[in-house]
Amino acid sequence: MKPTHLIFALMFLNSGAPLLAEDASPTEQRLRESLKSIAVRLRAAETDRVNLQAAQAQSEVTIKQQAEEIEALKKKLSASAKQAAADQAAARKSIDALTAKLEVRENENAQYQKALEKWKDGFNKAAAVARAKEAERAQAAGSVIELQQKLADRERKNLELYEIGSEILERYKNFGLGKALLAREPFTGTTTVKLKELVQDYADKLQDNKHSPFHDETGKPAPDAKPAAKPAAAPTTAATRP
Repeated sequence: MKPTHLIFALMFLNSGAPLLAEDASPTEQRLRESLKSIAVRLRAAETDRVNLQAAQAQSEVTIKQQAEEIEALKKKLSASAKQAAADQAAARKSIDALTAKLEVRENENAQYQKALEKWKDGFNKAAAVARAKEAERAQAAGSVIELQQKLADRERKNLELYEIGSEILERYKNFGLGKALLAREPFTGTTTVKLKELVQDYADKLQDNKHSPFHDETGKPAPDAKPAAKPAAAPTTAATRP
């Protein structure tokens, strides 16, 4: 018998208990009390059962909702995992591309550095050559100025030599054989002595002013200088007594 039917039966028996109370024996009385207690306990149990069923139903609803939430969370987690994997793959691809680009830039920088070092080396060599050429040019300019000064000085001295030679030649030309005869003195006498004095004076002046643009200060020929022509021999005069 179901608990509900048992409860109704006990309630029916309990409802007829006052009518039979007068004729009931103590045993029956105790039985009725027991039935009454069982009925109360059954009603309480039924109430608990109903409450438990309601709680179970609520629990089942809650469990279902939680299961749905868990399933939704699983799907969301799976989608998040897939998105994370895609993002990771994209990040890895981007990192690989940036790494390759970085390697290219590093290689280019290394080549630029080598080219820069080579350019610096060439520039330093060119600068050294330029400094050397500038020093040579300055030295050559100084040498040119010095040579120009020497040339001007020697031209001045050569002019003096020319004037001295012209003077001596003029004296020698004017003092001829006719003057010696008219003076009635031997050509080899006083006239010869004067000529020797003039020639010696001329030789001394030539020796004092012996300079040439093609000779250095010591009188030695300068490099690439052509040898100077030998001076013409002084004319000799042969005279006889009249």
